[in-house]
Amino acid sequence: MRRITQVDWQLRVEDAIRMIISDIDNRLSLTKLASLLESSSYHFHRMFKQLTGESVCGCIKRLRLERAGFLLKNSDRKIIDIALNSGFNTSDAFTKAFKQSFTLTPSNARKVPAWKWQLPSRAGIHYGQSEKNKWFLVFPGEEKMNTKIVEFVEEEFIGIKMRGSFWQMPEIWEKFTSLMNTKEYYHPKAKYSAVFFDAVNKDVSEEDQRWAVAMSVGEEGADIVASDGLERFRTPGGLYLVVVHFGSHESIGEVWNKHREQILEESRWKFDVSRPSFEWYQNDPATISPELLLTFLCDPVVQRQ
Repeated sequence: MRRITQVDWQLRVEDAIRMIISDIDNRLSLTKLASLLESSSYHFHRMFKQLTGESVCGCIKRLRLERAGFLLKNSDRKIIDIALNSGFNTSDAFTKAFKQSFTLTPSNARKVPAWKWQLPSRAGIHYGQSEKNKWFLVFPGEEKMNTKIVEFVEEEFIGIKMRGSFWQMPEIWEKFTSLMNTKEYYHPKAKYSAVFFDAVNKDVSEEDQRWAVAMSVGEEGADIVASDGLERFRTPGGLYLVVVHFGSHESIGEVWNKHREQILEESRWKFDVSRPSFEWYQNDPATISPELLLTFLCDPVVQRQ
């Protein structure tokens, strides 16, 4: 595609995003949007999906669910009212769609302080945002999933161990960071990771998933003492499939699912359920734009027999 055409389509899609966000209640159709942007429905839909990573209908549905989440967190409106306002005919249909997207029911989402109402978007399109400089439109061929098989050594961590919903993680990270600051436990070579002990074991339910937020100890942290809910634990070494993820932490789950379903499907590798998976964070979310965060997603693998 010639550059002038790329620029033209980027501007058209940015206009469409603004229309969708500002007019979310009017249920703009694909045909209507294409007509407003002087394009055929076919070409508009194809380019919208290529640039944003989702269909027009999928984008609108996700933004309505995000708005529903926003209202759940920031108002005392009844769930049925929010459901109807979001285009659902019944609260049951709304609850089913909501849980499918957020892994929480609407009533439970209200009870989790750290729960965030934004859903993964490759392009960074979210309800309540209209600034085009926050959108990251990508042309075909510019986005590749970078993977590699790497051998890790056995390592010791200190952290907070948990079980159950991953929506607790932001709150637990905040608690962990506060404890580490109070105890001055930081050292320059520390690795900060979320450790998932059952992530690739399909026999473990979501409610029973064990995980931890943690910092590697190493020789520099040999004198660190576990207390106040902190635990020291070791992780085994071995071969890991590492996926490089470039973007917000909220979008990591989507990438995990994609590579777990596709990458190993026809390869000579399989997951090793006896070892944990890791999210290994490469920079500080407090000092950088979410869409520029770099994370290594690490799953344990062994060769097929």
